[in-house]
Amino acid sequence: MKIPSFQGKNDPEAYLEWEKKVELIFECHNYSEEKKVKLAVIEFTDYAIIWWDQLVMNRRRNHERAIETWEEMRAIMRRRFVPSHYYRDLYQKLQSLTQGYRSVDDYYKEMEIALIRANVEEDREATMARFLNGLNRDIANVVELQHYVELEDMVHMAMKVERQLKRKGTARYTSVSNATWKSKWDRNDPAEAKRKTEPPKGKDEGTSNKPKVESQPSRNRDIKCFKCLGSGHIASQCPNRQVMIMRDNGEVMTESKDDSDGMPELVDASDDDGVVYPVTGESLVARRALNTHIKVDDAEQQRENIFHTRCHVNNKVCSMIIDGESCTNAASTILVEKLNLPTLKHSRPYKLQWLNDCGEVRVDRQVLVTFSIGKYLDEVLCDVVPMHAGHILLGRSWQYDRRAIHDGFKNMYSFVEEGKTIKLAPLTPSQVYEDQLKLKSEVAHKRKSEKEIEQERKSESENEQKRKSKKEIEQKRKSESENEKKERESSSLNLDETNQSLPSLAVSLLQEFEHVFPKEMPNELPPIKGIEHQFDFVPGAAIPNRPAYRSNLEETKELQRQVEDLMSKGYERESMSPCAVPVLLVPKKDGTWRMCVDCRAINNITVKYRHPIPRLDDMLDELHGSCVFTKIDLKSGYHQIRMKEGDEWKTAFKTKYGLYEWFVMPFGLTNALSTFMRLMNHVLRAFIGRFVVVYFDDILIYSNNLEEYVMHVKSVLEILRKEKLFANLKKCTFCTDKLVFLGFVVSKRGIKVDEEKVKAIQEWPTPITISQVWSFHGLASFYRWFVRDFSSLASPLTEVIKKNVPFKWGKEQEKAFNLIKEKLTNAPLLVLPNFAKTFEIECDASGIGIGAVLMQEGRPVAYFSEKLSGAALNYPTYDKEIYALVRALENWQHYLWPKEFVIHTNHESLKHLKGQQRLNRRHAKWVEFIETFPYVIRYKQVTIRGRILLKRGGMMRIQQALLKDPLHVPVGPITRARSKKIKEALNGLIQDIWADSPTGHSKLGPKEDEGVINLIQATDGAEHA
Repeated sequence: MKIPSFQGKNDPEAYLEWEKKVELIFECHNYSEEKKVKLAVIEFTDYAIIWWDQLVMNRRRNHERAIETWEEMRAIMRRRFVPSHYYRDLYQKLQSLTQGYRSVDDYYKEMEIALIRANVEEDREATMARFLNGLNRDIANVVELQHYVELEDMVHMAMKVERQLKRKGTARYTSVSNATWKSKWDRNDPAEAKRKTEPPKGKDEGTSNKPKVESQPSRNRDIKCFKCLGSGHIASQCPNRQVMIMRDNGEVMTESKDDSDGMPELVDASDDDGVVYPVTGESLVARRALNTHIKVDDAEQQRENIFHTRCHVNNKVCSMIIDGESCTNAASTILVEKLNLPTLKHSRPYKLQWLNDCGEVRVDRQVLVTFSIGKYLDEVLCDVVPMHAGHILLGRSWQYDRRAIHDGFKNMYSFVEEGKTIKLAPLTPSQVYEDQLKLKSEVAHKRKSEKEIEQERKSESENEQKRKSKKEIEQKRKSESENEKKERESSSLNLDETNQSLPSLAVSLLQEFEHVFPKEMPNELPPIKGIEHQFDFVPGAAIPNRPAYRSNLEETKELQRQVEDLMSKGYERESMSPCAVPVLLVPKKDGTWRMCVDCRAINNITVKYRHPIPRLDDMLDELHGSCVFTKIDLKSGYHQIRMKEGDEWKTAFKTKYGLYEWFVMPFGLTNALSTFMRLMNHVLRAFIGRFVVVYFDDILIYSNNLEEYVMHVKSVLEILRKEKLFANLKKCTFCTDKLVFLGFVVSKRGIKVDEEKVKAIQEWPTPITISQVWSFHGLASFYRWFVRDFSSLASPLTEVIKKNVPFKWGKEQEKAFNLIKEKLTNAPLLVLPNFAKTFEIECDASGIGIGAVLMQEGRPVAYFSEKLSGAALNYPTYDKEIYALVRALENWQHYLWPKEFVIHTNHESLKHLKGQQRLNRRHAKWVEFIETFPYVIRYKQVTIRGRILLKRGGMMRIQQALLKDPLHVPVGPITRARSKKIKEALNGLIQDIWADSPTGHSKLGPKEDEGVINLIQATDGAEHA
């Protein structure tokens, strides 16, 4: 079960629903309170994670206790995301809640949810009374006649009554519609009019030929309908069967439900009265916008009706609305698409917000529409808008241009055209309704067809892609031999080469996602991705205003060219900001210039954010077992992130020609790395830890085989295309078994030092200043985990770079410098850790430092070293050995805690570590820490002779050392005291030689080493004499 994500939106109901789901999940698991808090925070996204980070930082800054329980976290989140007026609004909603336009089921569910959310506890009878009081009266009148024990029984009865009323209303509509419409319109029929003027021949004939209402006009004249307020009929025979529609804003709209096939014929326009009537024909009208009661009086028909008419556009009948409240003329997109009308670019684009919360619509096109109504011909420039109320909307601008006058009583528009008065007559409500019924079904059919076509196309495309990928994989397996496959996997495939050097699957992927690898960045701003760069200034800090740097003529022209290029892409604009920093040009390797903004003044007053940056060793640990690698490098990564709206002025920079500010994130800002890493974690969150590691703009995809490679790369490229993130094709590497990633050569065998860095180390000249020593020491320290006892070897160099120490380069520094270069040049291959296998560690200590090696199956995983300082320099040998073990365990505890590991030692005293009875304080502290690990100690019993023979050439080194007499032992007979000193010195010398062996194994020395062996045997004999 996965905890749902929480975005931090200001929606109390969304938060309460999330909280309930989280608590249900917690009930299924026996989590601790601290773990509940951590699991909930993991699923925070968007604003929620930013709010939580700020909350934790503020509590830490104010020295407040950390949030450790779910109850505390829930209380704090409720204060933030559930406003105090929420429950008050719920109580008010409950008081005024009625059924209205809802069904009984929807009304009951809404009341039940409100009761639960408001924590209302009331008697069953009170809840039943509340439900009954809110029902529509026609349903409540029937329901309240019965007695109910449970609320559910009352609800079921209300649903049953609702269904009966619907069936009853449908039957009444079927029996009355033809008669009522006929009685309304048959007065226009001459034959019917003639029958009305003739006297009745008899009682039976009068009642059989006509409805009773028509045969007795004098009696029914005073009858008034309570539905439509008309006269001449009662409510049960009212021809206006209407549905009351309530919109979201509370507006009530009526919609007639009657239908008729008989429509009155339209009267032709008369030249005498100048009235232009709507044209006839099949209309393209989208749907009805407003309707009124159908009344007998023609004038009263238009009392609540806006002006609708019909017109001809390209010999097609279209609907038209004239509304003086509209500020512009508009044409629907349906009209433009169906008639293929040419559109123009809008001179002043704008955004339109519909009242029904359908979102913003961007209006950026116009169309010139030529229409005619009868003999009236006109041409109007309209904005192209997606609307379904009609095809053409003439607004205030048309009325202004034509000087049209609206007769509110007759709902007619009149104006003078070429000396003649033209009057536009409206459609009747029944005609508007007739058009709507036809088009409503057409729109529904069109949407359904488009949806089905889109689903079929998408399904066919997915199936075709699956078949294509499967077929290519099968063909590749059959056509390639094992040797060719190994050769292909062992070669580094670079996209700068021809496509023949890549597998066909990689080529097809590049072709499919070619938009992810553009040659140039798009000349437009990147889209809003939900994560923009924002930064705050320290309260009270002075806003920097630095002068522009001086530059020569060529630099000035180049700087201005780059600024104009960025402005043409929309990345920058001219600014009036009070904040300003200078800009300068820095030469690149290819001879071009890079524009750099000197943001130091801004960074000094910026509040620093603490988004985590991934550790390099953690990322490399995930690569074990991978054979196929791909690296994707994003193109101008920072410029693919927008600045938060309102923070642009803080990025302003100066040149000789003006002040400019950024719309995208510039290079050099102190929080830029955190923002970029936050974006990458957000975009690739589903893949990180599974087959992707991300370090800022470098994306490394690792797979176990070629089939997984295709799926993994395609998934990442789809996300990049969706988020509109672009990559640099020249710096990407696809489908290779080894590649350079962050200064290391990564392969299925392990990791090693980048060859370019090795070459740089080999060619490094002897430092002559302290800054040069700093540079070399920094580069060498980056690869220190490839060198055993690095701290001890580099000790002479660290003495030079100490503060308040004059620079002095002597023989010891030169020796250390050359020795480190040699070690890094011949650095070993480190295997990637396999957490399914057992780890082994070996520790060692010398006079000035300690060291350790982490191994698996005798192959090194990493080296650790540390220079001793202070009191540690005076530790006895035994303490130094234990201290080396403790520091190794602290450094590699994430490897060693989960599973039992082996400690190899050649010190017999450490063999009995677990059996120590009497410990001093220092040893007790160390042993307590060591005992928290599941370890096994294996003692390496190595004699003096064995130590000498550990490494080929080891004896020769000891002979040379003895010849130079570095031990300073007085010459004379081998007494017991002298033999003991010689033996201790030789042990130390041989131990250093043994420590230099990365594997701990070596072949026997040459025969000429027998003299030294005899010397050591003599010392052993003298010691025991």
